[in-house]
Amino acid sequence: MSNRSYLLRLIIPFAVLIVAVVGLSGWLIYRAGQTATQKHQIELLLNDADILARTIREDGSQIHDAVIERTDTEAKIRNVRLSIIDRTGRVIYDSHFPLDQMDLQNDRPEVIQARRDGRGWSVREGLPPGTTQVYAAVLVDDKSGLIIRTNRAEQAPLEMSATTVALLVGSVLSSILIVSVLAATLHRRWIAPVQRLALAAEQMVAGQWETRVSPAGVIELREFSNRMNFLAEQAQKHVDELAHQRTDLESLVDSLPDPILLADPQQRVILLNQPAARFLSITPKQVIGAKMISILGDPSLIDIYEHVTGGQVKPGQPVVREFRVMRQAQRQIYQAVATRTPSGGVLLVLPGYHPSGFKPSR
Repeated sequence: MSNRSYLLRLIIPFAVLIVAVVGLSGWLIYRAGQTATQKHQIELLLNDADILARTIREDGSQIHDAVIERTDTEAKIRNVRLSIIDRTGRVIYDSHFPLDQMDLQNDRPEVIQARRDGRGWSVREGLPPGTTQVYAAVLVDDKSGLIIRTNRAEQAPLEMSATTVALLVGSVLSSILIVSVLAATLHRRWIAPVQRLALAAEQMVAGQWETRVSPAGVIELREFSNRMNFLAEQAQKHVDELAHQRTDLESLVDSLPDPILLADPQQRVILLNQPAARFLSITPKQVIGAKMISILGDPSLIDIYEHVTGGQVKPGQPVVREFRVMRQAQRQIYQAVATRTPSGGVLLVLPGYHPSGFKPSR
């Protein structure tokens, strides 16, 4: 996976969270402005209704043409719709609509609240149909049961001030800056060092123990890099020691006069001394890694090899068989000794067969 993929997987959740926070903040600011505007409008309408109700009280709560004219004038000055509702809920005056279009109003929320508490308000659909209106109602007095109600169309929320807009823009820019700094920090202190560690681990798995990692990133990754380098150093020492031991072993085996072959648990040739190479008329480089059974050639040797690898021979238990070789027009008989190694491989020795000129055992 690329650095960009790692970075995106780490950064996207933070970016989404920041965008959500900024968006939620903007929505809360809008709702706060809407609530403040609505509250202000209600207070104004209630004040207007209080003033109009006071005008009626001054005339003894009696409704006549002069009172209606004065209250209507006040309503026009304040730019509100005025309704006067009697005790039964019937509208006896409305400044904007004919009375025959008006229903009984005692079931309206603002009227119910005004009759109970003296003042009431509501925000609901009203006249004209399909519009949202803000209503405020005031009880003139308990004796008359008259309700003065004022209303206006609901105002749109106040536009955000330049300061609020600047704050939101600043929040967005700050969020972008924070995400950018976070991305750079994560890449420098975590992602890039981890990628280098992963690459070094792959190389070490492939046997390249000379690989080293430059400590970088956070302290935990630097310590891990130092430990990996120490591990690689120790492994390389052991590999070098094994290589030297193998070289010494090959030299020792080559110095022996008897042909010797060794196969690993996968039955591949891992050791072949010079007498065995001369016996098989091949070079060690040609057969190292090849299947043992593919290079033996002689049926007797193949038979003893298959007997050992068949699972009937315990590790360390030698199996001795005779095999014949034609040399100088004479059939000569030799012995072959084979055994399984503790790791599951096969060791094959041809004692007494000396292709350099030694005479065979009879």
